[in-house]
Amino acid sequence: MADHDALAALQAENARLIALLESHGIDWRLPPTPAPCIREAEPTRLSTDEKVALFRRLILRATDGVHPLDVTFIGDEDLVAPWKREALSAKALAGTLPESLTVTLANLIYFEKAQLPQPLANRLIRLAAFQNPEFYKAQAMRMSVWDKPRVIGNAENYPQHIALPRGCLDAVQELLRDNGIRCDLRDERHSGEAVDVGFVGTLRLDQEAAVAGMLQHDTGVLCAPTAFGKTITAAAMIARRGVNTWCIALNCSSNGRSACKPSSGLAKASSVPLAAARSSLLARSTLR
Repeated sequence: MADHDALAALQAENARLIALLESHGIDWRLPPTPAPCIREAEPTRLSTDEKVALFRRLILRATDGVHPLDVTFIGDEDLVAPWKREALSAKALAGTLPESLTVTLANLIYFEKAQLPQPLANRLIRLAAFQNPEFYKAQAMRMSVWDKPRVIGNAENYPQHIALPRGCLDAVQELLRDNGIRCDLRDERHSGEAVDVGFVGTLRLDQEAAVAGMLQHDTGVLCAPTAFGKTITAAAMIARRGVNTWCIALNCSSNGRSACKPSSGLAKASSVPLAAARSSLLARSTLR
C-alpha cells in the first residue's frame, strides 16, 4: 500500500512539472533519434588480372569445378544465320590475325593464349568439338536431354594455354594456312626407347596395306571388322617402328588368350626369352 501511494505521489509531481514547463513554453520532450547515416562503400577498383581471376572462380563455382572452355562459342557463328550451313573451311577469320603462331606438340597440341585473338581461339576450340549423338537420339525420342550436352568439346583450358587433342594437328595446320598464319611447330613429344624386336608372323595382303598406310602417319585409328587381325597388325607395326609401346587391350578375358597379347607376334633378335621381350615392350610407354 505504501508503494502505491509513493508511485501516485511521483506521478502527481511529474504532472505538475510538465504543466509548469509547458506554461513557460519549454519543450521538455527529447528530440527524436536521428536515423543512422549509412554511407555507400566506394566501389573497389580491381585490376585486369584480379577481374579475370574473379570471373574464373565464379565460372568454376557455377560449373562444379569443370571449366567449360567457352564451348558456347562453338555455336555463336551459327546463330548469326542459323538456317545457313556453311563449311568452316570456307570462312575467313575476321579481325587482325598474327603473322605466326607457336604450336607446341606434346601429349596435346598447346597454343599460348597471349598469341590468340578471340576469333582464332574460337575456331581452334571448335576444331576439337563435335555434336553429341546421345543428345539428338534422346531429343528425337522425346526423352529428357537434361545433362546431355548438345556439343562435346575436347579442348582443355590451362592458365596460359589452350590445348587440343593431337588428332587435330592436320586441321589446325590447314586452318592456319588458309588464313595466312605461319605455323611454328615445336615437337616436344617423348621419342621413346628403341627396342630390338622382330615380327615372326606373316601378314595378309590387306594387313600389309593397313600397316603401310598407318606407318606414314604419327597418329591414326585402324578401323577393321572382327577377325581382321588388328592385334597382329599392331604387333607388326611395333616391330617396324622399333620403339617401346603402350598396349591397352579392352574386353579381354583373363584366360591368357594370345589374341590379347600384341607381343605374341614379336620376338627378340637376341636369345632373350619372349616374356622378357614383352616386359621390355611394356616397361615404358610412348604414344607415337
